[in-house]
Amino acid sequence: MKIVIDCNVLISAGLTNGTCRKALIEIAKNHKIYCSEEIFQEWAETIKKKKFAKDFKKLKKLVLNIAKQSNFIKIVREKGDLNLPDKKDEIYLRTAFSAGAKLLIIGNLKHFPKREYCEVEVINPSEFCHRMSICLP
Repeated sequence: MKIVIDCNVLISAGLTNGTCRKALIEIAKNHKIYCSEEIFQEWAETIKKKKFAKDFKKLKKLVLNIAKQSNFIKIVREKGDLNLPDKKDEIYLRTAFSAGAKLLIIGNLKHFPKREYCEVEVINPSEFCHRMSICLP
């Protein structure tokens, strides 16, 4: 399945051994990750934040490994407002649209008021793990 991963899911997977990491491992092993240059830039900039300084090397390695596994696509700029609370989150939906992805895995569902945008379903890592029958703590 084609999947786009939100930055906070990737960062959480790198920092804790929990649901986000289980979801990321499943996605990396059995699905196709799609990314755009805009998403990669957000990942790269986020790990440089001061709060991640002590984990920078680990997070950089993770970001580069996931980027290496990802199918990079160019975002097709569609007209129209997606009506998201934070316009910066639009890159994730536009990447998913452009890739023909079925899932956008995000950490905070409040950032995406609807659960489905066109053909893209928005779910969190717990729901993804549940669907994939991955045992959760």
